[in-house]
Amino acid sequence: MADVPDIGNMSPDTFLSQLQKMRTDLVDAMEGVLRRGGAPEETAADLRDLFDEFALGDDQAEPTPLVDVESAQEGELVFSRQEAETPIRLERREGRWRLTGDHSASAEDLSAEELALEILKLVPWWSEGAFVERVGHPEQAAGRSLTDQDE
Repeated sequence: MADVPDIGNMSPDTFLSQLQKMRTDLVDAMEGVLRRGGAPEETAADLRDLFDEFALGDDQAEPTPLVDVESAQEGELVFSRQEAETPIRLERREGRWRLTGDHSASAEDLSAEELALEILKLVPWWSEGAFVERVGHPEQAAGRSLTDQDE
């Protein structure tokens, strides 16, 4: 289980620093799974284990995985979160996972790290608020954003 920081036990700066480290560790682990480019079922299972490891909960609630991932019948990976309107879909082509759906051609060629950061956009507290003000948006961690590429 990942060491999820608890703001009740640390200063706000330490808490944000620990969240940033947690995000970096998670992106690195996701990148490794996506880079392997395994079969959809195997990749979904590996990512599910990873999201369970970084699950959030408290004494009153069962830990909830950061993101839900399923292997679709078409061989796609579908990433979702209850609060998110649109899931993120990846398909395996030419030995690599690539975004599908309403993304530009340049978005299809994202690295495994950039795909991991796109998936984390489903997690609201990693895309909004004080955490982002302190450490930046997930797409900035890779040094580029999809909106910048589309212009």
